[in-house]
Amino acid sequence: MSKVPIRGPDEDRRQRIVAQLQPPTLRSDETLTHTAALMASVCDTESAFVSLMKREMQCIVAETGLGLASTSRQDSFCTYAIDENHIVVVEDATKDPRFAENPLVTGGPQIRFYVGIPLVVDDVAVGTLCVMDTTPGRLDAARRSELFGAVNAVESYLRTHHRYGPNSLEHSVVAKLTRARMSAIASRFDGQVSDASREHIYDIQRELRASVQFFDIEDSDVAYRLGFQDTDAEDTSSE
Repeated sequence: MSKVPIRGPDEDRRQRIVAQLQPPTLRSDETLTHTAALMASVCDTESAFVSLMKREMQCIVAETGLGLASTSRQDSFCTYAIDENHIVVVEDATKDPRFAENPLVTGGPQIRFYVGIPLVVDDVAVGTLCVMDTTPGRLDAARRSELFGAVNAVESYLRTHHRYGPNSLEHSVVAKLTRARMSAIASRFDGQVSDASREHIYDIQRELRASVQFFDIEDSDVAYRLGFQDTDAEDTSSE
């Protein structure tokens, strides 16, 4: 397996932001977990996760179908996305010289297909949103677009968590907005996935809509102040 540097000019800033985000407080975060589950269903992959990158390990703060809480940073596919600050698409890891001998390929979880997109907070890539599968695959243009839309929503969520704290009104409002945006993605894809994924999308969408139905005037004021002028919350909650 080829190695990539895991230190760079942004490393100290990245670690300060990751520490301030407090990865343990985000583990199994409902909004992030719903996002991971939805992206796995939309992309018809076995697993998806949201991670934050510490100095020596990748913390998996929300996941579906993976069953891991962390991986070595040196072995992590996401190291490439972080280092390059760019989407990484691996259609078949066994045929990619960067990953063919990676222990996550030769052993569990036996990654074959992987897509990872950096999550940027305060101009620094701090983690990734990823989908993975144990069989080779391809990423079409429509799913690529929806993944970037989900990344944008998660970045807003993490920025608010970082700036205002997890117990703030601002964070609560952005959580509702993030779930509304995920619900909108679900609506666009419910007819373009396998039957199993479609049923999963319906389940996730019901939970998402329930969580945003109490979006009130005060929430709207906060959303506007934070720069969310088109929240989609009203349309989502009324369906």
